Amino acid sequence: MPSRWVEYIKEWAAKHKISYGCALSDKDMQAAYHLKYPKPVKVPRVSKAQAKTKAKKEAEAQATIKSFTDRLKFFDTIDPAVERTVDGDKRKGFDKLSALYDEFQKVVDVNNATSKDAEETRPFNKEQRVQLSVILEKLEAIGDKFGYFGDEEEEPAPPKAKTPPPKAKTPAKQIPEYMRTSKA
Repeated sequence: MPSRWVEYIKEWAAKHKISYGCALSDKDMQAAYHLKYPKPVKVPRVSKAQAKTKAKKEAEAQATIKSFTDRLKFFDTIDPAVERTVDGDKRKGFDKLSALYDEFQKVVDVNNATSKDAEETRPFNKEQRVQLSVILEKLEAIGDKFGYFGDEEEEPAPPKAKTPPPKAKTPAKQIPEYMRTSKA
């Protein structure tokens, strides 16, 4: 007895008045078959211990995110105009934001250090990683708002070395000449 695939191809070919071989390679037929008979989704089995561990990790990750979010609320109480005029050591939020940013970087580094392909080993799920990126944007926005991190100037890039154009006219003579100048 032929398979469901073979039967479908035969029906498709008869319906569209084309040969079996043409129907077999027809992309529309393949798409229609997969619409009519979608592949079953396999749900991985999870033991109770694994489910408990995963739930615990998610709860800890959510608590970490909530902690960051709550500590960011402190910066809503600071007046940016006053904070910008105060000397560096006397600023209310600079030390707190620096500590918060360092702690945030450690959390992100731990998340990125774990296996990138095994989702269950990561401390944060996809939704929580999106929340972390939002927190990072808020941290950077607060730093910009209060002028905490904008004082550092970037060093200019060193000038690029230029290879002089070859004096030789033919490629056979240009290659050895280029090799001599690039070694120096």
